[in-house]
Amino acid sequence: MSMIIQQATHIGWDELADLFDRLLSNEFNKEIDTEVVREDYYDWHVCLSEGSLTNDEQEQLFLLTDADDMDREANCVYGDYPIVEIAQGLARKIISLSLPFAAGTSHADDHGVWFIASEGECQ
Repeated sequence: MSMIIQQATHIGWDELADLFDRLLSNEFNKEIDTEVVREDYYDWHVCLSEGSLTNDEQEQLFLLTDADDMDREANCVYGDYPIVEIAQGLARKIISLSLPFAAGTSHADDHGVWFIASEGECQ
């Protein structure tokens, strides 16, 4: 029987919102306030104030996180308008920029969100 060990970290709800505020504000050189929302048992997303990001900044965020087609589709539900919610997958990629590993998945719990490395990411 082989055991697979993966890197993981837990970030509390308030700390996670502060981290998003700092990461996005620093990236776009303006104050951006976010709210991290738990949707159901394991799912979560990030709310942005309307008008927080321009279309160009949204594209910059996609490029920064190497967003794939699914990320782009999940975060462009308003057509030509910039996103006001960041879906869980893209939010996980944003947080991964500040972690010592790339989180392959994330799961919400009562106290925050677990970020877990993809299999094979552990060193």
